[in-house]
Amino acid sequence: MSNRPRKVCGREQATTFFFKEGLLFYRAMGILCIGLSPTDACNRPKTLLIRIVRLTFRPEALDAFLTIFDASAPHIRAFPGCTHLALWQDEATPHILTTCSHWTDADALATYRRSALFKLTWAQTKPLFADAPLAFSHYVLRPDAPGSDVGFRVRGLEKNNPGP
Repeated sequence: MSNRPRKVCGREQATTFFFKEGLLFYRAMGILCIGLSPTDACNRPKTLLIRIVRLTFRPEALDAFLTIFDASAPHIRAFPGCTHLALWQDEATPHILTTCSHWTDADALATYRRSALFKLTWAQTKPLFADAPLAFSHYVLRPDAPGSDVGFRVRGLEKNNPGP
């Protein structure tokens, strides 16, 4: 591991990082992130980026986070480059939530993460955690259907498919 700043796609990342099996693991603003190696990330075409962040809250802090999310979500959705934002709740553990956001490209997400909106929301949210959040960024490698840019459908909610 190294704590030295490192340039990734021309941007300096002041964070702890290491590589394993072609993936880049790094800690940024307290979140463990997993992504492509810097070389792969720089050469990847700029396409829809899906960001998944798993958040484990103290059970008594869940309502406080939901208030923060409800206030911040319309502003995040309106942020340039954000095309989707959803909040999911774990089926078995209600104080574990996951955000799913879609960004026009990695630069749009990076711009949001440097914004005052992100910094304010993060400052309010961080004290509520019971465990470190986990973040994953994905590009759609194989779309669900020809012409699909998202790569998934919610079973049973498609217009002509009543589901199983």
